[in-house]
Amino acid sequence: MQCCLIKGPKAKDWRTNQCFAGKAQPISHLYRGNQLSRLVFGVVLMWVGAFVSFFGARAFRSALFPLLFLLFAIPIPAPLLSKTIHLLQYGSADAAGAIFNLFGVQVQRQDLVFLSPGVAIRVAEECSGIRSMLALLITTVLAGHFFLKSKVRALILCALALPIAIIKNGMRIATRSLLAVYVNPGYLYGNLHHYTGIPFFWWIS
Repeated sequence: MQCCLIKGPKAKDWRTNQCFAGKAQPISHLYRGNQLSRLVFGVVLMWVGAFVSFFGARAFRSALFPLLFLLFAIPIPAPLLSKTIHLLQYGSADAAGAIFNLFGVQVQRQDLVFLSPGVAIRVAEECSGIRSMLALLITTVLAGHFFLKSKVRALILCALALPIAIIKNGMRIATRSLLAVYVNPGYLYGNLHHYTGIPFFWWIS
C-alpha cells in the first residue's frame, strides 16, 4: 500500500505530479474481473448445493455458518470494489486530517492531498486500506460467531469493522506523514512504508 509523495519546488502544483497505481486498464479488464466474481459465486453455490444433496437440510442448518463463510472467497465485483476504495480513501483522509488537527499540525488539504512545507502527500488507492478492512471484517465475523452469543451484538461488531478500519488507516497515514515531514521523507518508501499496516492492524485487533 502506498501514499504518493511529491516533494520539492513542484509540490505546490500537485495536480501535475499525481501518482497513479498503475497503467490505465481497459474496460474489458473490469469485465473480466466481474466474470471471475460470477464464476467463483457459481462454484460456491455448487458446493453448497452438493452439500445439501449429500447430507440433507438438517446438516445444512448445522453447517450454515461455515458454508456462508465461503462467500468471502468471492472476489469483490469491480464496480463495488471501486466504490469501496473511494469511500475508504476519503474516510482515511478525513481521519488523518482530524489527527493532524488534534495535534496542531499545520497542513493544507486539497481533496486527497495534504500539503506541508516541501512535501505533498496524496492518499492513493493503494493507501485506502481495502485489504486490512477485509481482514478486519473477516476477523470480526469469526469473533462474533465464536465469542458472542447474541446475534445482534455480533452484527454490531461486524458493522464496526468499517469505521475502525478507516480510523486505523488514518492513524497510519498521519504517523507516516509526520515522520516523512519532520524526520525523513524516506519513511514513505521501503519496508517501513509497506509493513506499517501490520502493527496497526494487530493493535486495533
